[in-house]
Amino acid sequence: MKGAPPGFGTADALFSKSRKRLKYSIYFLLSLTLIVLGRIDHPLNKDIHNAIGFVVTPVIVAFDTVADGVINTISWVQGLAVLEAENAALREENSRLQQYRFIAERAVMENQRLQELMNVRPTFVPTLVTARVIAVAGGAYSKSVLIHAGSEDGVRDDLPVVDEHGLVGRTITTGFRATRVLLTTDINSRIPVQVERSRQNAIVVGRNDDLLAMIFTEPGIDVGVGDRIITSGHGGLFPADVIVGTVVEVSEEEILILPEANLKNLDFVRVLDYNANQLEPAEGE
Repeated sequence: MKGAPPGFGTADALFSKSRKRLKYSIYFLLSLTLIVLGRIDHPLNKDIHNAIGFVVTPVIVAFDTVADGVINTISWVQGLAVLEAENAALREENSRLQQYRFIAERAVMENQRLQELMNVRPTFVPTLVTARVIAVAGGAYSKSVLIHAGSEDGVRDDLPVVDEHGLVGRTITTGFRATRVLLTTDINSRIPVQVERSRQNAIVVGRNDDLLAMIFTEPGIDVGVGDRIITSGHGGLFPADVIVGTVVEVSEEEILILPEANLKNLDFVRVLDYNANQLEPAEGE
């Protein structure tokens, strides 16, 4: 705990020393005066002694009273300084605790998201690696992100990527420690899908905006607003039954889908170790 500022202690010490010196000086002068008067044999000596005592004693008492008041005032000011120092220390400690609380809440949130992420795993498709998104590339001509995982983690091109909600996209360029992921909303994205309710097949393409479009639909396809769209597994690039999005508009011109994955605020994603030729579960699974 911080103490009072040095100035208050110094002032208190100097005042105490001055007070002692003044008292000793007064006592010395009185003693010297009484000694001198005592050598003079005069009838007035007794009266003078009494007068000096009558005059000087109240002065000394008054001086002591004032001195005690000043010392008490200095002690009170010192107490205020100590309280201020304690308050400053408490404020600093509170600030540190707030920072620790923020870090703890962030860790809890990330842990919850990772736990949710584990629930998105499609049947018999293991997670190759869970990685953090470290860069976002979005513009008029591309929609992709960069993740902190690469060939040293076993990542390769054309692997499906998901978050805790649904399909994010697929890996397209793999480096040693980083990989670029093509999002489902990119204009070059093509995903074989099914309408979950009717099990009718189609292809979903990106539009370089926030929505997806359904094309190459079956004649008279049964689809409506609110229907969920999932991967069909056709083509061998994506596993079946991964959520792609929800239909938000159906018209004669187009069918629009809102992606299920949180593509605007990606944090952690999972790269799935998917191989269409090896879908059987391993022993013990």
